[in-house]
Amino acid sequence: MSFALQYRKKLQAQQSEAQVAKKANEGFVALPADPSTDTSSNRRRVFFALVLAGGILATFNSGGLVNYTQEMASNPVGPRLIMASEKWHELMREKQVTRVVDHIRGSLAYVREARWQDLTFGLELPVAARPKDVQPPQQVVPANLPETPKSKEPIKPRITKPDGPVMRAAVDKLP
Repeated sequence: MSFALQYRKKLQAQQSEAQVAKKANEGFVALPADPSTDTSSNRRRVFFALVLAGGILATFNSGGLVNYTQEMASNPVGPRLIMASEKWHELMREKQVTRVVDHIRGSLAYVREARWQDLTFGLELPVAARPKDVQPPQQVVPANLPETPKSKEPIKPRITKPDGPVMRAAVDKLP
């Protein structure tokens, strides 16, 4: 066989393999990344979105910014960043901008600490009846009281909704 005939057979085999692969992957076309699609306008949009998101976080979550900069205290620029972030946080507190995040955190903590009965009341769902053989839960008295109260009336703690973030439910001191 001649060189031209071998080349032609090889070229036809490659073309038929490409057609078979195209039919097998029909609908699942993976194109290589085109360098012309990565334009400077795309980079500008992404940069703008990152700056906007950072600005929103720095404004409404300035307390988190303070915590983040305190982790960078070992840096040579760390103390300056800490001072700047604390001043920024105080400014945001004065303008009452941080109340948005505090309110959201407080609401989530309240829901997290709520009992199912509290949630069904808020949603106006019927509460299932308690079986008669089940005893009601016993009242827990804090250990720091000098002695247990001798009153026959059950003591009801006053539960208040927190203004800001809460780690656990707060109960006022008993009389």
